[in-house]
Amino acid sequence: MPKRIVIVGCGRTGAELGRILNRDGHSLVMIDNDPESLKRLSGDVKVRTVLGNGVSLTILKESGIERADVCVAVTNRNCVNLAAALIAQRHFMVERVVARITDPRSVNLWESAGIHILCPTAVLASEAERIILAT
Repeated sequence: MPKRIVIVGCGRTGAELGRILNRDGHSLVMIDNDPESLKRLSGDVKVRTVLGNGVSLTILKESGIERADVCVAVTNRNCVNLAAALIAQRHFMVERVVARITDPRSVNLWESAGIHILCPTAVLASEAERIILAT
């Protein structure tokens, strides 16, 4: 069943995630404060874009976050991602929130708050270990 998804951050990660989710038939809204970043999505991706700060209540309301099934925050700033996730979860009651963070030491803290965490640092280190130790 298609989901309504708000993505905060349209860098390389956000844009690629948008392409994948769009291909799978989900309804997407992409938020970014850089108009050039929003241009990363080619014309074949059906996504509504909102220019602005992803932690602004006004911008989040403009994105339709009240009706979102999922909010994913993948900017290049941990504090923005965590703030956007907390606002989506606690203020707008979004059922599933995901945030990208770079510090693997804080993953458990945020997951205990009910936020799904993506930590590229931990994923890369784990995959490197697997490759290094493969026999």
